[in-house]
Amino acid sequence: MRFLIRLLFWLVALPLGAAIVNFALSNRQEVLLAFWPFDDGLPLPVYAVTLVPLLAGLLIGLFTGLGRRLAAQAKARSLAHRVAQLERRLEDAAAAQNIKDTP
Repeated sequence: MRFLIRLLFWLVALPLGAAIVNFALSNRQEVLLAFWPFDDGLPLPVYAVTLVPLLAGLLIGLFTGLGRRLAAQAKARSLAHRVAQLERRLEDAAAAQNIKDTP
């Protein structure tokens, strides 16, 4: 199963990477990026204007997902400790019951 996931990743990642490189090489002309309160604009290549926000969104999504995953792992670890504690208490109670039942 892990092999299929890696294969699928590479089947998607390689063509996507090639498309991004092709886009960057095909759109090297500059555009003037201007913001309203400022008079001067910033000349940037078209690929930078489009790919930098895409990369920023990917990184924000990555860190958001990473935070959620770490929180879920911490909760799972906490619950595993609680289960282990309750199992020990159950074993102790069962052992104490066996001692009382033995004549």
